[in-house]
Amino acid sequence: MFDAMLGTYDYNVDGQYANLHSIFMMLHTFFSYVFMLNYLVAILSTIYEEMMEKGDFAFKCNKYKYIERYNIAFQD
Repeated sequence: MFDAMLGTYDYNVDGQYANLHSIFMMLHTFFSYVFMLNYLVAILSTIYEEMMEKGDFAFKCNKYKYIERYNIAFQD
């Protein structure tokens, strides 16, 4: 399957189907790359959304700790 995705086919097709075979291999490789790129974008957008939520919570926790630490100095 890895060789198929890279388009490194080593098939000897002779006769009337040689051009048709080449066209189908090019189409297969092109659509495979498009689908895999779409899958990669979907994974990255999902991870980005999850990390934004966790990052927002971590920012608020660190901000609270920072304010709590220096709030003691200003109470006197």
